[in-house]
Amino acid sequence: TYFDKLKLTFVGTEATTRRYYPQNELAAAVIGFTNGDGDGQYGLEYQYDEYLSGVDGRIISAQAANGEEMPYRYSTTYEAKDGASLYLTLDSTMQYYLEKSMSEMVEKFEVNDRATGIIMNPKTGAIYAMATCPSFDLNNPSEIYDPVVAAQLKELPESEYQDAYLEAREKQWRNKAISEINPPGSTIKIFTSASAFEENLIDLNNDSFYCSGSLKVQDLDIGCSLRSGHGAQTFTQALTNSCNPAFMEIGLRLGVQKFSYYLQGFGLTEKTGIDLPGEVASVCVPEDKMTQVDLASGAFGQTNETTALELITAYAAAINGGYVVQPYVVDHIVDSSGNTVLQNTTTEKRQIISEETSKTVREQLEAVVSGNPSHNAYIQGYRIGGKSGTAEIRATRDIEDDYVASYCCFAPADDPELIMLIQADYPNPEIGYYGSKVVTPYAQEIMEEILPYMGFYPEYTDEEAKEMNVAVPLLQDATIENAQATLEQMGLTYEVVGSGSTVVSQSPTTGTSVAKGGKVLLYTEQTTTRDLVTVPNLIGMTASQANETLSYYGLNYALMGASASSEGALVKSQSVREGTQLQRGSSITLTLSAGEATD
Repeated sequence: TYFDKLKLTFVGTEATTRRYYPQNELAAAVIGFTNGDGDGQYGLEYQYDEYLSGVDGRIISAQAANGEEMPYRYSTTYEAKDGASLYLTLDSTMQYYLEKSMSEMVEKFEVNDRATGIIMNPKTGAIYAMATCPSFDLNNPSEIYDPVVAAQLKELPESEYQDAYLEAREKQWRNKAISEINPPGSTIKIFTSASAFEENLIDLNNDSFYCSGSLKVQDLDIGCSLRSGHGAQTFTQALTNSCNPAFMEIGLRLGVQKFSYYLQGFGLTEKTGIDLPGEVASVCVPEDKMTQVDLASGAFGQTNETTALELITAYAAAINGGYVVQPYVVDHIVDSSGNTVLQNTTTEKRQIISEETSKTVREQLEAVVSGNPSHNAYIQGYRIGGKSGTAEIRATRDIEDDYVASYCCFAPADDPELIMLIQADYPNPEIGYYGSKVVTPYAQEIMEEILPYMGFYPEYTDEEAKEMNVAVPLLQDATIENAQATLEQMGLTYEVVGSGSTVVSQSPTTGTSVAKGGKVLLYTEQTTTRDLVTVPNLIGMTASQANETLSYYGLNYALMGASASSEGALVKSQSVREGTQLQRGSSITLTLSAGEATD
């Protein structure tokens, strides 16, 4: 035929009911996926399969003995019904920021056993973001998404590959935040503190906690992270130093009965009840079997093991007024007709500590951040509370020690609307394993992004104002005298280039952020040559070292992240790459992060 001669190919479409996930790996462990039959597998797809799957249409008819279908009056038609729609508490923007920073952390510190992070409203229990990193592609869930694991599988002999592949596949599908347990490390000190405050066992004004570097409990010497000891400390100093002997002493003051009571009261011995499948229970030493060593080590974050979700839920209770709330990820469900068929609301299980005690805990955790900003998620202009943690896991693999690095923080510190926990399991200890080094810089980065997104804007103290960046004003066409007066009033210096009396151009340009004390070049002649300089490498320098280096090159800088005056604060990144040519006087944004850590 004519069409055969043309060798045309006809393209058609075929209807399918396959689920498609347009955001691929975003929140994959929370969402889950469906199998080939459309049945929910893992995550929300499994938990709410009854709502999501809908009802297939069908016709029921009668047949005569000879097999012929009887008239239509003997048949009944059931129309198909679309599945319902889930409206989540998850915020895609916060989820993205969390996953982005966690991915950077996992890669930099070679985190061996994945990381998990949760962002939550501490008052309501609504989950804003929950991530497991590395994630996986919901549209191709059977593919091993972690390139390191995929490469390891390729090296295996054929006889070992299948079992190893199935194990890796199942592992990447698990929601680490609810399905795996670890010692909480020093983040547990928040609950030890809150319990002791509630029982009036700590006097903030008069108590002193002495640390010699270790404490002997039942013939066992249990060490502090600072082997030389912290000496005499107030409680606030002990919390800031994350001193283990101080918290062992506080735990021993509480005693086994009270410690166990509050451990249970904060929800650290039970599942949270979140509306997701696969939640596991914690493993805690029961009261009737708890020794003094168990009590002492449990008070600073060893011995007992919890999920990340249990930990952040308990932390939320410590800062929200004492109320243990049930976390949830589905806000409401709407059927195909637009009717709301399920509405989740805040569920308060109990109040474990008083409002007054909770206020004290918030104040102490804010003091930790402001008192040691280079090791915490300190951000100028924001009131943030937080605590890092480093839990030791002995003899888990082929190396002597493994560690779980964590950081939990909240804001605003006086009235928290946001709490975040990030845990990294088994970072490479040769690169770093302390929570304040591995996790804190990324927690700080996330907070810098999501706080303005949530509508919280910086309010600076007088001390912070002294370190603030300023925006270079418009000086073009101003007289030299007026330009000089303006810059002096703003705390900036200047250099006049040329012999004219009016500013014809300037460097940096109008609106550029510059640290106070920076220099603005005022050009008074159009024909003056603009000098170019080569940007140096500033990574790893302190703020003062970077300032000295940039001054030599004739460049300005603006600071982000930790306070410039914070001991140990180092340049984590620079906005302009090393080797770039810039006009003299230009400004480079430097991001500071925590220095060397002790917890």
